[in-house]
Amino acid sequence: MASRVLIVDDDHQARALASVLERGGYEVAVAWDAQGAIAVLQDRPVDAVLSAWMLVGDDGARLIRRIRATVRPCPPILMLGTMDGQEIFQAAFRAGADDYLVQPVEPAHLLARVARCIDRYTRAHDLQNAAKPSRSEEDELTQRRRAAVRRTARLGSQVQVPDSVVPSAVAVGLCAGVGGGAAIDGVLAQLLSPSVR
Repeated sequence: MASRVLIVDDDHQARALASVLERGGYEVAVAWDAQGAIAVLQDRPVDAVLSAWMLVGDDGARLIRRIRATVRPCPPILMLGTMDGQEIFQAAFRAGADDYLVQPVEPAHLLARVARCIDRYTRAHDLQNAAKPSRSEEDELTQRRRAAVRRTARLGSQVQVPDSVVPSAVAVGLCAGVGGGAAIDGVLAQLLSPSVR
């Protein structure tokens, strides 16, 4: 089944974007403003939202914050703008955008970025759902953890916590967009510095 993308932009630009996405195999819904976008999202879920920075009577950043606060499940959101630069990218990501594209954007580049956002979102949710234990497994795991905590509290630091309570491996993934290297450096510095607690 084709992925469904909501485009939120003025009439002329929305038609051009819709044409590219439809040729790329996507099903497209179009809204001209924030109110129309929310109405579309409440009517039927979409796999991604492609919103302009400037909207009729509103702005894309405010729309993104509203979508993040009210739409469940929340789809990935790509923002389109005419300005380039670190500040504008940061503003888009602070608002909650998953990606930012500078217009005019090449059709192949647009299709690749939309596909990447949808794929990343789908894989993350598949992993999250696969990792959720069943209710009985969760209850058993919770009881084992509580028992280990009680033993640790009773015996102090000499206790060895059983391997069955501690996960055998922990994985952490970090990714960043343009200019995100500094943010990742900051996160790693915090993780590697001794904890003062």
